[in-house]
Amino acid sequence: CIIDKNDKETIAKIKKAIEVAKDEGKGKWGGKIPANLKTPLRDGDIDRPEDEAYADSMFLNANSKQAPQIVDRQVQPILDQSE
Repeated sequence: CIIDKNDKETIAKIKKAIEVAKDEGKGKWGGKIPANLKTPLRDGDIDRPEDEAYADSMFLNANSKQAPQIVDRQVQPILDQSE
């Protein structure tokens, strides 16, 4: 998700949502937000300077240590790779 830096309203909403999530997650971290907490909002000019698609933009980046699960239409896990 790439957001033009001039779209201040959207960026402000994302920043606010990040702050709410950090506050709600404090209990997970013993009541304090870690100083090195990595948030999903990134500056394209800093993090992807070689890619002009990110120039003058912010972007959302997400990662997880857990692989996403795949489900069928009935929301049942698909465990067989051939499916």
